[in-house]
Amino acid sequence: MSNSVRATLAFIALTATPALAQWQSAPSFPASQTGRQHAIGLNVGSVLYALGGPPWVNGGDEDGSVHTLNPGASNWVAQIEFDGVGGFIRQGGGIDDTNQILIFGGYNPGDPGDNPPDPFHYDIVEGVSGRLAPRGSGAPDDYFAWCTDSSGRVYSLGGGPGPSANSGTPNSGYAERYLGSLDTWEVIAPMPTPAAGACAVADSTGHILVIGGYDANATARLANVARYDIASDSWSDNAVPDLPVGLTDAKAVLGADGRVWVMGGQTGPVGGGTIVSSCYVLDAEGQAWSTGPSMAQARMGFGATLGDDDFIYVLGGITPTGGTDACEKIYTTPCPIFSTQPADLTAWTGQRASLSAAAIGGGTITFRWFRDGIALEDGPTDWGSEVFGAFSETLRIDTVAEEDAADYHVEATNSCGTTRSDVARITVRLTPDLPTEWTVTVLHPAWATEGSVVYGVEGGQQVGAGSKMIPLYDTMYQISRPVIWSGTASSAVDVTPGTSVGGSINATNGDTQAGWWWWPYSCRVGGEWTTCYSRQAARWHGTAASHENLQASGWEYSAASDVGDAHIGGSITNDDDSGNVWYHAALWTTTGQTHPADLHPSGFRSSSITGIDGDAQYGGVLTDFPFRNEAARWRGSRDTYSSMHPAGASRSGIADAEDGQQVGFAEFGGQRHPLLWNGSADDYVDLLPIGAVGASVSACEGGLQLGTVQFADGSHPVVWAGQAERFVDLLPFLPSPYASGGVTSMDIEPDGTIVVGGYGYNPTTGLTNAILWTSTDTPTCDADFNDDGSVNTLDVLAFLNAWTAGDAAADFNHDGTVNTLDVLAFLNAWTAGC
Repeated sequence: MSNSVRATLAFIALTATPALAQWQSAPSFPASQTGRQHAIGLNVGSVLYALGGPPWVNGGDEDGSVHTLNPGASNWVAQIEFDGVGGFIRQGGGIDDTNQILIFGGYNPGDPGDNPPDPFHYDIVEGVSGRLAPRGSGAPDDYFAWCTDSSGRVYSLGGGPGPSANSGTPNSGYAERYLGSLDTWEVIAPMPTPAAGACAVADSTGHILVIGGYDANATARLANVARYDIASDSWSDNAVPDLPVGLTDAKAVLGADGRVWVMGGQTGPVGGGTIVSSCYVLDAEGQAWSTGPSMAQARMGFGATLGDDDFIYVLGGITPTGGTDACEKIYTTPCPIFSTQPADLTAWTGQRASLSAAAIGGGTITFRWFRDGIALEDGPTDWGSEVFGAFSETLRIDTVAEEDAADYHVEATNSCGTTRSDVARITVRLTPDLPTEWTVTVLHPAWATEGSVVYGVEGGQQVGAGSKMIPLYDTMYQISRPVIWSGTASSAVDVTPGTSVGGSINATNGDTQAGWWWWPYSCRVGGEWTTCYSRQAARWHGTAASHENLQASGWEYSAASDVGDAHIGGSITNDDDSGNVWYHAALWTTTGQTHPADLHPSGFRSSSITGIDGDAQYGGVLTDFPFRNEAARWRGSRDTYSSMHPAGASRSGIADAEDGQQVGFAEFGGQRHPLLWNGSADDYVDLLPIGAVGASVSACEGGLQLGTVQFADGSHPVVWAGQAERFVDLLPFLPSPYASGGVTSMDIEPDGTIVVGGYGYNPTTGLTNAILWTSTDTPTCDADFNDDGSVNTLDVLAFLNAWTAGDAAADFNHDGTVNTLDVLAFLNAWTAGC
């Protein structure tokens, strides 16, 4: 069978009408309630109520019974009866907007001329508790339909003599509703088709349905379904299809599955009807009826309600042989509801992309993913990527290709039906080819007699630290100094503030640099006042004079680790009484704010931010007893914390984040693995190459990752392109006498040149020196469509001209055809800058 046929059959199976559950026995009323009829069924705070109706209590007073069934109980419990109300049947009821049980109307077969009492509230402690506003003068006392809407307004709809109506005393279309908070009955638009003995229910879309009933003169049982639009106070007899049969004395309940269930009642000619066990189910869209499972017992004049366990309960009633104390229930499977929607993401060619969703609902839920509306299958695609999890909550695409850029959604299905998720867009960006030729620039400043290192590179600027010996307290100390370079050793600028002895710049973005400095303060040393220094976060804007202290009041120490477009991330620190140091993740703005927001989530011992990407911050937390590092993410506040810790890992952490990717480590089975995440805890790629004894990853940008791999012959600084075996070794490009090195940061320039910052170890001096690697064989950038050496709007114009003309050069995705897919491929490359 072909994949396309298989996919079509699977789609048909998912969208077919699902099978419904079957009726089963529910706890019967007590023996004293044999023949229980005309009960009002309600769910009040998870407890099922059967209110009113015979068998009567209180002897000759003939008051209605009340029983309750607690969740999971096997027996109904008798409660205070309708004391003093009398033997009324066919009453209406509901839970009004004051959260009280309302009872109204009714007919006394023992005294047909008796008027029903005014509406009243009922409470199981107080019983009948007070009389309420009388119903409207036009409201029939008998055979009216009733229900409650989502705002707690209780409706009385139609009614009249019912089967004994005639042209002189017809059935009514009168409609009103009770507002408990105002103790008022509000007249609403009349029903277009008068009906008595109908049933009513509020659907899930802001409507009231009045179903079946006797017509105006009781000449026939109606199949009509009248729909009342609550918002517009208007009716329609055509918005919902008619029932398959004319029906009276039934009950209607909105199931947990979103469908309207109509159960039991009478069919056939008026005066010669048949009590039935049939059940009809209206789909959630309100557009089609289907025949549901029949009840075990035919019945009318019964109570019905939905329990918190998602079962519809039918309570007692009149059978063809008389009253019954038997109850039944049927499970109405809740339709799937997405608790987590798939989110847009950016993926890089040759790497991995994952979309996840979560749905809650009844029974077994199955999933199916769709790409641009077409059902997906697991396995390889025609364009070289591979799909996993097409039938699960998480869709994974390995070896992503440009053609995987599309809109995706997932459908969740159970026996209730199918729910479609939001659409998530996968945008695909081109992973740069790895250059094989590099030049090395030594940035070590002559004054840095104790070494130097580059910590950050961007836009032709490098930042880091150089170290030298400085006299303090009659002793020489090795102190690091914050440095900004612009491509050469001689360009190094020491931006240490005049009042300080040093510091370090850890990251740069735009015109902002961030790190830490030695903050001076007065202290006593050897009994004399002198100047001491404390490590505090700082930011610069290119010069020593621009330095700003980011010290956090109330905290002993602080430091900044990364700079985003709008924020600086790092940590603030205090020592405890035992000398242990605990960190809190801290977030500053790039300008203005000097006191950080504390992002430390409750329940953890420590936390810190090490990477910023857009509006997200990444780093790690330390769990409390046992201590364990776990990768973490925030979005600007402590309550947005979420775990990025992979399942099965003993420890993890994130070192950097950029362009939708995150890099760091996770420890599995005692071995540390370099990981590349793509936005979620378990969506990661292991970057540990075959044959390596260890590796670490420190930075990422533009679909590339930077780190160090330990082979048998030592440590090698490398650049990966999203896969463990796809990397370039930077060690061979270090000039003599450098024997080893490390890498810390990376920048991809608009022309595609890759710049890597770090350090080399000079065994002759025993020092590490700041090093800059620059690619020299950068592949031609396809997005530079006009070949002028720059990627800008002129390339867009050149491409569109070629594409409009149908020029073969506009076949950007190289599929042999010039079409809209080429526009998407070009824009992805142009947006990425290559």
